[in-house]
Amino acid sequence: MRTRTFLAVAGFLGIAASPLAVGSALAAEPQTETIDTADGLMNIWLGAAYVDMNVTNGFGAAIDQGSFLFITQPDSGLDISSAGAEVGGDYWGSGLRLGDVYLAADFLIARDDDDIRLALPTTGARPFLDTLPLDGTPSPGLIVAGAGSEANISADADFRRTSVAAAHKLAFSPLDADIALGAYGALSRLNFGSSVRGVGGGFITLDEEVDAVSVGPMIALRKTTALTPSIEGFIEGRAAVLYAHGAFDGVQTASNLPAALNVEDERDDLAGMAEIRAGVSLLALGAGKLSLYGGLGVRNDAYEIVNPRSRTGLVASDSDSYSPGPARIEQTTQFTGSIGARFTLNF
Repeated sequence: MRTRTFLAVAGFLGIAASPLAVGSALAAEPQTETIDTADGLMNIWLGAAYVDMNVTNGFGAAIDQGSFLFITQPDSGLDISSAGAEVGGDYWGSGLRLGDVYLAADFLIARDDDDIRLALPTTGARPFLDTLPLDGTPSPGLIVAGAGSEANISADADFRRTSVAAAHKLAFSPLDADIALGAYGALSRLNFGSSVRGVGGGFITLDEEVDAVSVGPMIALRKTTALTPSIEGFIEGRAAVLYAHGAFDGVQTASNLPAALNVEDERDDLAGMAEIRAGVSLLALGAGKLSLYGGLGVRNDAYEIVNPRSRTGLVASDSDSYSPGPARIEQTTQFTGSIGARFTLNF
């Protein structure tokens, strides 16, 4: 709310007819006018998010016959495909004498935990669990043997992403939508851990981490529409072209490895992101409004872990037959969906 004061000044209102008279000036009383203006608009949202992203393609274990011939491999890996949470906020308005600006920050988290019971084959040559070394060297072989043996596999993944954006609102407004051009940046971290433990003894563990940072130019927009005298609809979104950098660090231990194996990898990629959120305001709370929203997003500034994999029929301990290469990371696409509540404050 801004108050503008207008001062009207009256000039000489009259001159006496007598030559001894002097003119006098009378000033009008100051007048004030109050005009409603919105200097800024702030949104704060909290919701549930569904994150779908490939994490890893292996647990570092395989099943061999007694002749070190690969038979098969445990589950191909773990996907984060579970509900998480998102929280964030943005601001549209005047700030720091820079004119109209758009500022935003948000945080996303998702977790997934799995436990699998793996049964070794009960037919054919005597099978056993085998380690697939993280550094890509030939397998050292036997961990636990016996037809009908079992192993317990546990895996957990924790994914977090923080993003920020800053932009300048354009002076023109096509289709009555606010548009801003600026920069976007995101920092994400994936922690993955798994263990394979044979019921008859032996173990394999993996502890892997991927850190990714991305930055680039962005466009943001928002538009509101009155649906009824008391309900307002809105749609908002942003898209960015990004430079992405991923860094991987992995550690593997096993009962048949003489020492822990450490592997590192990093890569740079051209990436992008786009997300949209839409909803309706349902309740006025003082100077603010409470809304419900739904959102969708797609981006490829994310990375999955590619661990060594076995191939059926190859000889595990023969480097001429089996040369898988060390663990690494690859660019992947991530999809998100979200629903939640948003509070909007005009001031």
